[in-house]
Amino acid sequence: HDLWFVVRQQQGQELSRQKKYVEATDFLQQLSEQAESVGVTEAIRLSIMRGLRQSLWRQLETTRGPERRPIGKRLEPVAREVVERSTRLDGPIAMVVLDDQVYLAQSLYELGKFQAAGETCRALLATSKDRLGECHVIRTNALSALADALYRQGLFDEAADAGLRELECRRQEDPIVYVSALTTIIPILDRSGRWVDGERHARDLAQKLKELGGGHGPMVLDAELAAAHFVSRQGRKDEADQLFAQLLTREDEASESTHVLARMHMFYGAHLASLGNYE
Repeated sequence: HDLWFVVRQQQGQELSRQKKYVEATDFLQQLSEQAESVGVTEAIRLSIMRGLRQSLWRQLETTRGPERRPIGKRLEPVAREVVERSTRLDGPIAMVVLDDQVYLAQSLYELGKFQAAGETCRALLATSKDRLGECHVIRTNALSALADALYRQGLFDEAADAGLRELECRRQEDPIVYVSALTTIIPILDRSGRWVDGERHARDLAQKLKELGGGHGPMVLDAELAAAHFVSRQGRKDEADQLFAQLLTREDEASESTHVLARMHMFYGAHLASLGNYE
């Protein structure tokens, strides 16, 4: 009957691939309960629970507003049980276990348990460096989660330290990943006053994208907007004026992404406010 559960799990994962996340979650939840009742092998049971966790996570990612919290409350105990079972099965420093711990930290964050999320990430980072190296994707994801958790606790300097460690790793990856990480960390760098670091990474990213050539949409513009923002925050107002004057002529390009367009207006508005120009 183990094979039957393997096939049924694949059916649940197919529902998730079809973006039928609610249906997939209910299917895998029922399958998990059945597996527990008949005593399948621990490896199969764990695999089903990881599938359930992934389905819940995808459901969370595609949900907005107050509907997110019930999904998060359902996700956390699943993520926690996955960590407990995988630790027993594979040992505390196995890569799959470390990856499971990142999911648990993210689940805790979703429920506002920021201190617990941060502690989970710190423990993972402390035990994994020698095994994985500084910039393994599991550690980089943990640094991202740690930065967010510290920021929400008001520990802005520590959050910036974690976020900048993440950025140093992300800059070795695809520029799409780099730009996403940079835009996420901007509020953290602002609150911690790490504008010099922000400018350095924004200019570095813009240069990398230019060297790669076209095909990246408004990502170069996005990086250049971030650089202008950090220049303004450092008090180099005349230089920032010139940068924004050039960038604002590319509003049509920014319009290709609502997020980039929003950042263009937000950053320029913040610059004008810093000059005392509220008209």
